[in-house]
Amino acid sequence: MADELKTLRAYIYAVANYWWAIITGLALTILDGVERIFGTWYQPPLWKKVTTAVAGLAVAQYLAYRDLARSFPDTNAEFKERLRHVLRNAEVEWEALDGQGTMVTPQMICKQVDEFRAAVVILYSQCPPAIDSQPLHDAIEKLDTTKAYRMGNFFGSQQEAEQICKQMDGALADVRAMLRL
Repeated sequence: MADELKTLRAYIYAVANYWWAIITGLALTILDGVERIFGTWYQPPLWKKVTTAVAGLAVAQYLAYRDLARSFPDTNAEFKERLRHVLRNAEVEWEALDGQGTMVTPQMICKQVDEFRAAVVILYSQCPPAIDSQPLHDAIEKLDTTKAYRMGNFFGSQQEAEQICKQMDGALADVRAMLRL
């Protein structure tokens, strides 16, 4: 509630500043210029004063809103950057397991799968509405299917290890495809 009041107070202050600048800086300057050009004192009717005040308030609200909108970061770009970071880290770690002459234990494979799944779940929960989150959901499902091939951090055969690696590669491909959209 305190945040809402703080935001409302900042918005009212911004609108008041813009309104004051519009009325005194623009409207009164134009009126003064017209008076000097024609050498007369002009008294506008009440409806013109009210119309000028309301129009100035509308423009002030737009300018305050524009400043507020510009102050927020682009959530889609920020999300895509976090997604790119998670994917890059997962690919580097996964490729390190796939390297030549590397002794890979079942625990290492399962750790990578579980860490990538946890990171993708966090991203899925924070996905902006403007971005299609289905590829993240598909990646999570693929990583969940690895639990059928292992018991905790162990798996019994080379065939099960290949199935786990296949699902991990598929999940990485889903996330990679999401970045290309």
